[in-house]
Amino acid sequence: YPLSAVITSEFSPKRVRGRMMTAVFAMQGFGNFAAALVALIVTKAFQPQLIAGINTLQDRNGLLDTIDRCWRLLIGLGAVPGCIALFCRLTIPETPRFTMDVERNVEQAVQDVATFLTTGKYNVDPDAVIRRADAPKASWANFKHYFGQWKNFKLLFGMAYAWFALDVPFHTLGLNSLGLLRPLHFIPKGCSDYNLEHSRDIMLEASKGNLILAAGGLIPGYWATFFLIDSWGRKPIQIMGFIVLTVIFLVMGGAWKTLHDSTPGGNALVFLYCMANFFQNFGPNTTTFIVPGEAFPTRYRATAHGICAAAGKLGAILSQVIFSVLSHHFNKNESKSCNVSDPDQFVQYMIFVFAFFTLTGAAATLLIEETKGRTLEDISNERQDGFISEGAGPLELASDLGADETNDSYQRIHSGGM
Repeated sequence: YPLSAVITSEFSPKRVRGRMMTAVFAMQGFGNFAAALVALIVTKAFQPQLIAGINTLQDRNGLLDTIDRCWRLLIGLGAVPGCIALFCRLTIPETPRFTMDVERNVEQAVQDVATFLTTGKYNVDPDAVIRRADAPKASWANFKHYFGQWKNFKLLFGMAYAWFALDVPFHTLGLNSLGLLRPLHFIPKGCSDYNLEHSRDIMLEASKGNLILAAGGLIPGYWATFFLIDSWGRKPIQIMGFIVLTVIFLVMGGAWKTLHDSTPGGNALVFLYCMANFFQNFGPNTTTFIVPGEAFPTRYRATAHGICAAAGKLGAILSQVIFSVLSHHFNKNESKSCNVSDPDQFVQYMIFVFAFFTLTGAAATLLIEETKGRTLEDISNERQDGFISEGAGPLELASDLGADETNDSYQRIHSGGM
């Protein structure tokens, strides 16, 4: 999360920065779709073995081996895009902002600007005499000083809590898709997780259900954000998304019994579920990725983004604890044949928990500043005049660069266009 957001942010012009970051993040939706598609293909490929009858112990062991091969193949295929991403990351250079502000290599940073912005050529003389200059440096003391200011701390807290509040419903809906697909009528009620003969139907219907949910809500939501992020703004989209999600979850929870017990109601639940996915992505799921990658100085931008992402993962952990506790409480008397009145009732209470967190996420968003159309230096809440000045410090400059030229180079890198 932090590196993909920050690299994109620091390379992007301010007028399209939101769209570029959204385009990067939207690949998550296509990844979800691809994962469901691969699962469907693998299930179809092993279909003859999966539908074989279980008449003997040997048949049972054979089916278990087939399911195990399916699982291992899916896990292994998941490493393929990771390897491609690793290759791409190793070939991407550091951003000019990082090169100047953190590595303090002005010459290389200006060269990079000349390369990426095609503003001309800049040749470094390797034999030049070195002169040093001052620049703010990341340290624990400086970190406490910067985030000890309320204007900076409230941004970090607001972004971190918003991500936390989002990931409670987001990861419950994502990581427990099988447990939620049955209440949405994608998986027949007669199919038991404990019955091996139902394995093929469960695997097939779960794959189809995830494809429908990804195509019906996840992917469209990303692209709605893509088209509006740089005109409407990050903060309005995030507040809108949280509020709409709160309303959707309250409706789903309040009408759960009515909707869950009929086929038309089940279709309405699927629609509301898709709408929840849509407004997660046309809302806080995308903006919580974007805003931390724009705020804060270069020396702390990735660190702060990592703090926000870690807060989100805490929300994901909490969601699994709540899901497990409620599921166990309502299903503790469930038999292996699924003969209980409503084993899915716990989902209703889980949805009300979602509504609480999304409402608090909307409140936390009020602490966040709008970043649309602003340079990263403006958003950082630090003055940029004379940001790099001659003196004792670790920044290396060629001797033919004076103080005025140094600051001119800095302004080229930190220009309004970036």
